[in-house]
Amino acid sequence: MRTRTQESNNDPIRQAELILKLYELRREAVMREARSYVGGEFMPQSVDELVDIVTAGTRQSGFVLQVYGYWDMVAAFVPNGALDAQLVYDT
Repeated sequence: MRTRTQESNNDPIRQAELILKLYELRREAVMREARSYVGGEFMPQSVDELVDIVTAGTRQSGFVLQVYGYWDMVAAFVPNGALDAQLVYDT
């Protein structure tokens, strides 16, 4: 059963505004650099290597955490009613 808050969050205009804000975050300079790293040279060959990279405290570990944290946040919006899954997929 949906609550009143969830129903109001499904307003298409509000969802579009949130998508635009998320897009602005993706365009931020450090996020662009982080996305470039994660989508490029970041290719751990094992779970251990992933853990080593993420826990190293380097700029690259920050990139991984930033990108994964961003997408974790976006994904949380869907089951909580802030964004429609199809809208996230389409954009």
